[in-house]
Amino acid sequence: MNSALRREDKDELTPIRRAFSAKPHRDQVDMLLGHGLPDHARATGCDDYSVVAYHQGDIEPNTVVFFDVPVPAQLAEFGDRRRLTVTAAHAPEVQRWGLERYLGADLKWRMFRGDTSRDEIVDAMSESVEESDEETLADLLLPDKEETPQPKELPFQPTVPKRSRGTVQHAVFEWERHQRAYSDSHYTLAIAAYKRWQRKVQPIPFAVVVRLEDLGRRVEIYNRVRTSLEIEV
Repeated sequence: MNSALRREDKDELTPIRRAFSAKPHRDQVDMLLGHGLPDHARATGCDDYSVVAYHQGDIEPNTVVFFDVPVPAQLAEFGDRRRLTVTAAHAPEVQRWGLERYLGADLKWRMFRGDTSRDEIVDAMSESVEESDEETLADLLLPDKEETPQPKELPFQPTVPKRSRGTVQHAVFEWERHQRAYSDSHYTLAIAAYKRWQRKVQPIPFAVVVRLEDLGRRVEIYNRVRTSLEIEV
């Protein structure tokens, strides 16, 4: 999933993009087109200008785990496009009897710049929006409700409310202007698990993949990320 790309050069996408080009329908394109086709070589392959990091483990209900994501300050030297791609997948217990929610726990993730304090991140991750188990397809196609921006959070697309509805959550963020202050410390990927059942919920198996790319291919980020990568749980 993290390697998926759309075939943007195909003419058949043009009418769809034209129909949904205006707000509030722009965010519906992903719902109709999906994330594209996977690239098996790209899924795990790295080069001088692109690096993949991944983790697999368990997360306790009602806890937050933090991952350091090195984003080199040297990216500020050029104005090329950069891309961060994140995919998180989890396998919670599911409801087989009774009237409780279908999933025993939800997962939500956000990423913050390197100039964000840990206290700010904890505050941002402490709130969970309740969602209905009875959503219809029409509900999913409605535009996201406006949510209060979190401090120094990267605006990945799809947004948190839309991507958090599933057990495989994929989103992309691209930017051009990079300030060195953003890389004062590592970026932080925060992943929170929220218990949804009254009864006990077992630790939740989950995995996360992050790819950082310099699309201009001028900053050799691979060695810088490899030597500085640390995962803090």
